[in-house]
Amino acid sequence: MLAPDAVARPDETAHGVIVTGLDAVAADSGTVEGRTGSFRATGISTEKRPGYARASVKDLIVDGRALGGVTAICDQGVSRVVYGGAPQDTGRFTVTIGQGGAASVTGLTVTVVDPWGTVTQTVRAAAINCDNTATYAPEPPANGGPVQPASGQVANSTPGSGEVPKAPAPQPNPGHHPVTG
Repeated sequence: MLAPDAVARPDETAHGVIVTGLDAVAADSGTVEGRTGSFRATGISTEKRPGYARASVKDLIVDGRALGGVTAICDQGVSRVVYGGAPQDTGRFTVTIGQGGAASVTGLTVTVVDPWGTVTQTVRAAAINCDNTATYAPEPPANGGPVQPASGQVANSTPGSGEVPKAPAPQPNPGHHPVTG
């Protein structure tokens, strides 16, 4: 049986930057910075397709600290993070690097805490999720109509049988020459 045409699933997600706290904002492309100047992310790009998701931030600055770039990639349900820096934890500023391997990962999570121990800002950079299969069977149409055959599959054939259905016999029309085949 031939696989159905690849259709994007809702399971593939890719987000460049998601920020909560002082400067709540999200961006999947370009450049974004907090209105209070608490962070800046440049070179944001994302891509997703069936079985694949990628999110990158070329340069990230949080609370005045340059953290560099980060990329998270998920291919067939297995993720990985590419980051040249190291984890940090000063008690008021924490950088956590995502651990790849699962279907979803956040490349970097940066948490800023005020002197009283309250989280004031959380910056998630390069957050992705993907399914472990590149294709899946589309849902049947809501109107109950037939599902279109996958590319390369002949309509009205039995999948996997290798048979090609016979064309219906031509019907003679008055005034036309007979089809002799």
